[in-house]
Amino acid sequence: MTKPVKILVVDDEAEHCFVIQRALQEEGYDVTAAFSGEEALGALKQEAFQLLLLDVRMPGMDGVQVLETVRQTDAELTVIIVSAFEHVHTAVRCMRLGAYDYLTKPINVHELKITVSNALRTRRLQDEVETLKAQADPSGGLSRLVGDSAAMRQVAGLIRRVAPHDITVLVTGENGTGKEVVAQAIHALSARKDKPLVCVDCTALPEHLVESELFGFERGPSPGPPKGSRGASSRPTAARSSSTRSATCPWPPR
Repeated sequence: MTKPVKILVVDDEAEHCFVIQRALQEEGYDVTAAFSGEEALGALKQEAFQLLLLDVRMPGMDGVQVLETVRQTDAELTVIIVSAFEHVHTAVRCMRLGAYDYLTKPINVHELKITVSNALRTRRLQDEVETLKAQADPSGGLSRLVGDSAAMRQVAGLIRRVAPHDITVLVTGENGTGKEVVAQAIHALSARKDKPLVCVDCTALPEHLVESELFGFERGPSPGPPKGSRGASSRPTAARSSSTRSATCPWPPR
């Protein structure tokens, strides 16, 4: 028998919280109620929930603070924000922190049920895609790393450690050692794996063109086409990753 989906509802207004809890229980969900941000974080530490329904305006720790704290340890938890109409701008801020959607008070029960159902369906589809990707490449993006020596295992371990984090990674090594392969593996294991990886080979760029190639330029009043260039670092993607082989550049760094 399949276990029911576990949902945590967080709202400091007990009556409103129970209305949501009862409506979702009618759909067969296992619903837990929390009446403060602090209580919600405690519940999340004790149990694994598939969805968090979070009110924005609460005394003490508000919904934004709760979501920021949750995202530090769980980037995958599906979150739906509940907000009064005048606080929609705060809900939008939560969306930028990875919330799936937001609902405005007073809650429309029919809309609530549809939004929760869609959110859980989206999560299931994402999980299925990740499973298929793992089956297609069991190494998780490391299939291009050749070798089973202690050194190569150490490299693979470092890749797995840094890939989940939103940080800058410097890969160094001599020509032909596979720096770009390592960069591609990091990208494949990162949260940005579905976005383009922008690679720039500085050895192919004259020194006087490096800045414009990386950062773009605006054409001046001189004759010629009016358009400039946006540069590799500002190409339209939510995940701009670049592999720059500067160690072999023919011009000295400044």
